[in-house]
Amino acid sequence: MTGQRCGVLGGVERERAERVLDTINADERWLWVIAGRPDGGEQGGAWYVEGVDGRTAVLKISDPSWAEQMLLAEEAVGMVRRAGYPTPAWIRCGRTADGIGYQLQERVPGARLTSVDVGGARALISTIDLQAGLNPAPGRNWNDFVVDQLTRDMGNLCSASATAGASGMALVEICRRLADDVDARDWPCSDMVHGDFRPANVLLMNGEVTGVVDVEAIGSGTRAFDFATLLSYGPIDGDAVELIVNAGSLAGGQQALRACVALVFLDLVRFAAARPDATPETTAFEAARLVERAAMVEALTNW
Repeated sequence: MTGQRCGVLGGVERERAERVLDTINADERWLWVIAGRPDGGEQGGAWYVEGVDGRTAVLKISDPSWAEQMLLAEEAVGMVRRAGYPTPAWIRCGRTADGIGYQLQERVPGARLTSVDVGGARALISTIDLQAGLNPAPGRNWNDFVVDQLTRDMGNLCSASATAGASGMALVEICRRLADDVDARDWPCSDMVHGDFRPANVLLMNGEVTGVVDVEAIGSGTRAFDFATLLSYGPIDGDAVELIVNAGSLAGGQQALRACVALVFLDLVRFAAARPDATPETTAFEAARLVERAAMVEALTNW
C-alpha cells in the first residue's frame, strides 16, 4: 500500500472517530478530543482521546456488524472486573445514529511485549488463569464455535491453508491430527474466554500485567482457547512455549488445547491469505512459521 493510500485511509478513519466523539460529547459535560493512535490500533479502530479536564481514555470503534456484540460485552466486562480481572473499566458504550458501535475505556499504563520469554510467559499464564470459572457470557460459548469450525467449516479452513503451498499443506496435516475426533463434551465450559489473547492486547509494567484490552469478543468456554491464541504469536522462546502448552493442557485438557490450536493456526493463515496486501510468499511464510509451532505443540501433548 502506498503512503498516499495510507494517508487517505487514515484521514477517513479519523473523520469517523471524530463523528463518534460528536455523539459522545453531546451528552458529556467535558469534551473529548483525539490525541493519537496506539501502536497497532489501526485494525481495531482504537484512538487515544483526552478530555479538557485532563482525563485520558481509549476510544474503540466497531463497524455496525460488530456493534451489537460490543454492547453485549459491556455487562460481561463489568462482571469480570468486579472479580479482579485486569481489564480497563469502560467509561461509556453505545452506538451512533448510523449504527457504528463505540466504547470509551480508561487508559492504563504499561507496554506490550515484543517477545515472550519465560518471565513474560509466566505473567501471561497467570492472567489467563484468572479467567477460570468466571463464566461471563454463558450464551456465547466459544467451545461450540471451535467444534463447529473444526467440523462443518474444516474444508474451508484447509482450502485457505492449501493456498500457501507446501507449508500450508504441512500445517493442514498437523492440524488435522491435533483436531482428530474433536469432542467438547468434557471440556470446561465456564471459564472466561477473551478470544484474542495475544501480547499486542496485554499491557505490562515491571513484569506485572496492568491491563488486558480488546475484550469485545468476551464469552465463556475453556480458557484453553486463549492459550492457543497466545501460542500463535511469533517471538516466543522455546522454554516459554513449553510452559504455555503445559498450562493450557492443565486448563482445558490436552484434547481441548490441541483442537483450539488447530483452529487458531488454520484461521490465522486464512486471515493472512485474505489480507488486501497478501501474496503467495507472505502467506507461505506465515504458514511455515505456524508449522514449526504446531509441531512443538503436537510433540509436547503427545502423551
